Amino acid sequence: MEDSQATSKDSTLPAALGRPQSRILRSESPASKAALLIHGMTSSPYELEEVALVLQKEGFDVFVPCLSGHGETLEELRLTPTSDWLEDAVSSRTYLLKSGYENVFMVGQSFGGLLALHAAVETEMKDGDKIVAMAVPLLLSSSLREWVLGTLSYLPESLLDTLGFVKKKTPQDETAFAKERRAFRKHSLGANARMLKIRRQLLAKLWKVRCPIFYLQDPQDHHVSGRVPFILRKYCSNTTVVSRWVPGGNHALAMGLRRDYVIDEITSFLCRRGSESA
Repeated sequence: MEDSQATSKDSTLPAALGRPQSRILRSESPASKAALLIHGMTSSPYELEEVALVLQKEGFDVFVPCLSGHGETLEELRLTPTSDWLEDAVSSRTYLLKSGYENVFMVGQSFGGLLALHAAVETEMKDGDKIVAMAVPLLLSSSLREWVLGTLSYLPESLLDTLGFVKKKTPQDETAFAKERRAFRKHSLGANARMLKIRRQLLAKLWKVRCPIFYLQDPQDHHVSGRVPFILRKYCSNTTVVSRWVPGGNHALAMGLRRDYVIDEITSFLCRRGSESA
């Protein structure tokens, strides 16, 4: 069973999957299905490590790219253009589609959920493909943050590069997490504004998503509004959206105290066939 950091030995491997922090986990036997896991803003592939390990045991080849500007410094995150993140998601999924898998499933945490949905819009979706999205910021819990970042999102990239950093909304009590967190302790205003720019562009195209979506969120998520499941159903009008509330799960659901439940739900959804997913 292979469980290693990604390498650039494969010349066709996209940049996002070739970074040292990216992970590629191969099933024990040849896999017909792949899972693309995309982490959240300021985080790393470590955030989805346990999801990856469980899916590997279930017979998936699992690919967890490290997003541009992550795994290095906050300064690099601040200077990462919007297009780099979109390319990370699309190029990673395109690579897996060309690798011959029958199905390529996607799992996205927070900002990673936005990117997974973007990749679903911009790449071929086969019969049987599915998306799991967790705590996706289709609407922020704070109306002030929503207004400020939404306004900043209209600035040109060159001005977003000049914006500074802010402490995360609330210092997270580490006892709310089942494992150590590995994420930046501050947010880049420019990066968060770019996130909302991506969201604005995505909402206009979500009707194109045709594969089933499974959505999970803590109803008391301190980042994301409780209206998100309803927004997702409204805009993803041509597919089925199934949602689950995860009370006490926190924002980073795959690392919280209810991570076992979350991972079981993800695995169950991805391993079901056809209409059973609904």
